[in-house]
Amino acid sequence: MAIGERLLKNIPRPLLIHRVEWETASPVAAGVFTEAPSLPDKPSIAVLPFMNLSGDREQEYFADGITEDIITALSHYRWFFVVARNSTFAYKGRALDVKQIARELGVRYVLEGSVRKASNRVRATAQLIDAGTGNHLLAEQFDRDFSDVFALQDEITQSVVAAIEPEMLLTEGRRATRKNPANLDAFDHCMRGMWLFQQFTRDENREAERWLRRALDLDPDLALAHTYLARALNTRIWWGWSEDIDRELADEWRAAKTAVMLDERDPYSHYASFLASLLMLRHEEAIAAAQRAIDLTPNFALGYFALGWARIYLGRSDEALDPMLRSLRLNPHDRQSETFLGQAAIAQYHLGNFEESADYCRRALRVRRHRFVLRTLLAALGQLGRSGECGTVIAELNETKPPLEQRHWEITLPYADAASRAFFDEGLRKAGLCRQ
Repeated sequence: MAIGERLLKNIPRPLLIHRVEWETASPVAAGVFTEAPSLPDKPSIAVLPFMNLSGDREQEYFADGITEDIITALSHYRWFFVVARNSTFAYKGRALDVKQIARELGVRYVLEGSVRKASNRVRATAQLIDAGTGNHLLAEQFDRDFSDVFALQDEITQSVVAAIEPEMLLTEGRRATRKNPANLDAFDHCMRGMWLFQQFTRDENREAERWLRRALDLDPDLALAHTYLARALNTRIWWGWSEDIDRELADEWRAAKTAVMLDERDPYSHYASFLASLLMLRHEEAIAAAQRAIDLTPNFALGYFALGWARIYLGRSDEALDPMLRSLRLNPHDRQSETFLGQAAIAQYHLGNFEESADYCRRALRVRRHRFVLRTLLAALGQLGRSGECGTVIAELNETKPPLEQRHWEITLPYADAASRAFFDEGLRKAGLCRQ
C-alpha cells in the first residue's frame, strides 16, 4: 500500500514509500512460520545452547562460546546441514522436547550439552540424539582444568566434533541400507556405499564400490561419492584384497582428483587425494593434501593422521608421531583404528623405540590382523632379537599371502627416503625374513 512520498537522506528527490501488509494467514507467511520444514537431503543437525550448571552467571559466556564454536566447526563439513546459531539460540532457557525442536528446525539430529565449573575444574557433557527415535547415539564427558579458558574451549569443541561426525556417518549409512533400493537417489546410494565401506571386509568393500559407482551414474558431480570410491579402492590395495593393483590405483587417483575438483573445500576429498598421492609416490603432494585438509577443518582427525603418515615415508619420523597421536586423541573409536595404530608403530620403529613399536602393533592386531602391521611387528621384533616370536609372525605372513604378493609388498612401503627404507629392511633381515 502506497503511503506517500518522502525525502530521504542523500537522495535529492522524494521517493514513493509503500507499506507491506503482512498477515500470518498469507500462504507465504504460513510456510515460513507455522509449517515444519522438510528434512534436507543430507545429514542435518541443530546444536542447542549448552546449559550453564555452575550457578555462576559469569560462566554463561563459556557455555555459549562452546556452542558457537561447535556450530562453526560442524559447518566446515560441507555435506552437513547445520542450523545457524541465531535459530538454535532462540531455544535458550526453554524446556522443550528434543523431537519438537527437531521438527521445528527441520533436522534429524540434535546435540545438547552442559557445562559445570567447580573451583578450578570444569566438566562438560554432550549428547547426540537421533530426533526420529529419541535414541542417544553418543554421550561424551570431559573433565578439564580451567586455567586456560580459551584452550579449554577449543579442546572441548574439537573432541565433541571429532566424536559426533563419524557417528552421524554410520547412522546415516545404516538408514540408507533400510530403504527400498528402488527409491534411492544418488545421495542415498552414496551413503549406503559409505556404510558398507566402513565395515572393512573384502566382500563389503566390493559391494561398497558397486553402490558408489551407482551413485555416480545418477550424479557424476557428487564429490562425496568420488571421495569414498577413492577410499574404498585405497583400502582394497593396502589390505591385500586387490587383484589388479595398478588398475585400481589409477582409478583411485582419478576419483580422488575429481573429488577435489568438484569440492575443493571438503577435507575428505583432500584426505582421499593424500591417500592416492602417497601410493603414487607423490610425497610432497601428499603432504600438501594433508595440510589442506587440516587448514579447512582444524578438528579433522584424518588430516593429522595423514600428515604424520606422509612424514614417516619422507624420513621425518621425529615430526610424525605428534600429529598421529593427536589424531588418535581426536578420534579414539574410529572403526579403522588398527590402521592408525599400525602407522604409529612404524613411526616408533624409526625413532628407535622398538618396544613401543611392537606394543602399537599388538594393539592394532587385536582389532584386525593385517599384513602391513604384522610386517612392522616383525621388523621391531627383529631389532629386539626375539627370534622365537619372529618365527610365529613369519608363519602368519606366509599363511596370508595376498594376490600379487610382491607388488603389494612394495606398494605398501612407499618410502621416498632410502635410508629409512634400508633401516626398515634391516629389522626384517634380523627377524629372519629374506626377500629379493
